[in-house]
Amino acid sequence: MTRRADLLKLKFEMAYRGMPKDKAEARFTEIVAPVPAPPPSPAPAPVPASK
Repeated sequence: MTRRADLLKLKFEMAYRGMPKDKAEARFTEIVAPVPAPPPSPAPAPVPASK
């Protein structure tokens, strides 16, 4: 992990503590936006609830 990534992570964690999850994620997206995105990690696709 680069120093920049460490700082971004710290910034995100600090922001996350003081605001709702969706807001913190939006803020994190804004912070990371200018940085070239790393290759997407295989995340499980959201499965619609079948209840």
